[in-house]
Amino acid sequence: MAVKWISSKFRGVRFYEHSQRKHGVRFDKYFAIRYQLNGKRTEEGLGWASDGWSEQKAALELADLKEAAKKGSGPVRLKQKREIAATKRGAAEAAKKQQKRESVTI
Repeated sequence: MAVKWISSKFRGVRFYEHSQRKHGVRFDKYFAIRYQLNGKRTEEGLGWASDGWSEQKAALELADLKEAAKKGSGPVRLKQKREIAATKRGAAEAAKKQQKRESVTI
């Protein structure tokens, strides 16, 4: 079955409704953003409405990425944003382990 994308009221944000998966009374929606970066069209999936995504939240995420691309600072793709978050989490876990090791007294 082909997925039928539905345009939202925000430019560059679209979604599709799952055929069986429910979120409350309505069918669950999967949100994606579309934008152009360095002359190439890019589409990246964000997530489900049941995971907290909405049309407004997706539009804000798209605006942040476009602003970063325009200013030249920060991540310009969701993949870069996720990689940065993963390295921060790894550093925080390493610091916790180090602190736990140092707090042991003999």
